[in-house]
Amino acid sequence: MMEETFHEGETVIFTFTGKEKPLRYTTRILHKEGFRLLVPVPEDLDEITDDRVQIHSRDGGKGIQPKEGKILQGSTPGFMRIFCADPDASGADRREMFRIEDESRIEFCLLSADEHERLSRLPVRKRNSGRPYRSGVVHDLSGAGVHFYTKYVIEAEAFVLFRLLVGEGGSTFVSGFAEVIRTRVLFIEEGKPLWEAAVHFTDMTPRDRDLIVSHVLERQRAAFAPG
Repeated sequence: MMEETFHEGETVIFTFTGKEKPLRYTTRILHKEGFRLLVPVPEDLDEITDDRVQIHSRDGGKGIQPKEGKILQGSTPGFMRIFCADPDASGADRREMFRIEDESRIEFCLLSADEHERLSRLPVRKRNSGRPYRSGVVHDLSGAGVHFYTKYVIEAEAFVLFRLLVGEGGSTFVSGFAEVIRTRVLFIEEGKPLWEAAVHFTDMTPRDRDLIVSHVLERQRAAFAPG
C-alpha cells in the first residue's frame, strides 16, 4: 500500500479507534513541520479521551494507508499537536521523536530592556516584575535557549522572565531571563494568531542551567538507546 502524506491546508479525517465504535472527525492541517502536524480541535469533538489516532486525507484514494498519530500533551487550547511518525523508527526519525516527546509548558512575562537590567541585579527570590505570566508550549529546548508557541503577542528584541518544568514527568522547576531572538505569526485562525518565538537565555542560576542541560542530555540518551 502507498503511505499517506499530508500538506498544509489539507482537510483530513481523524479516527479514534480506542472505542468499541471508531469515532471520526474532520479538521484541516494548519501547519506541518517534519512529522509534526498542528490542527484545530474539531468543533464536534467534546473531549479527547485517547491520544492515538489514525489520520487520513478526506480525498485519499483507494489503496492509501492512513498514518498512525499521537496527540501530544500540553497542546495549546483549541488546537492539537500530533506526531505522525513510526515510534519504532531509528536514526533521524527517532531524533525527531525525542524533540517532540520533550514538549512541555512554559510561562513567561514580557520585560523591557530596562526592566530586564534592573531585575537581573536582584536576588533570584526577589525577581518579580509584577506582570501576569502568559503561557506557551515548548517546541524545542537546549542549554542555550527555548523555542515555543503561544497565543499571546510576543515581539522580537524584548526580554522575558520565564519558568518551566524539566526532569522526569516535569518534576523540577527552573526559571531565568531570556532575550527574544525572533518571532512570527504561525497562522491566524478565526482572527486569533498563534505566535512562534525563539529566546536565548541571558541570566539564570548555575543550578537551573545545569538542570536544563542534564534534562536535554537525558532525553537524547533515551532517544538513541537501542530497542
